[in-house]
Amino acid sequence: MKYYHLKYRLRMSHSVDNQKEHRHKHVLEIEFFLKPDDETSMFTEFNSIEKYIDGSLDIYQDQYLNDYPEFGADASLEHTGETVYRLIADRLSDEKWRIVCFEISENPLRVYIIKDEDFNMRCI
Repeated sequence: MKYYHLKYRLRMSHSVDNQKEHRHKHVLEIEFFLKPDDETSMFTEFNSIEKYIDGSLDIYQDQYLNDYPEFGADASLEHTGETVYRLIADRLSDEKWRIVCFEISENPLRVYIIKDEDFNMRCI
């Protein structure tokens, strides 16, 4: 099996109680393992895949996530992960790619993972 492994850093702020006076900053580390829907297709250059991910994540760079309706009152690591995963998965599926493993973390000790059941590798 062949996969693309892409890593991103998202500088953001949020508050767990949705109060701006309690906001604090993080640099989230986000990792994607991607593969084409059709395994017989040729691999694509990184930059063609990255433009979809960059275009989706750039709007949140240096922003207060609670201000966005997709995060709303719950900008926890888990909810942020689910939201980013769905957003990117939808954009990539239009290009016939899928996320087989997704990781988001605010530090090395707190990692949230979404993984396809048929993905046998260990996410890094």
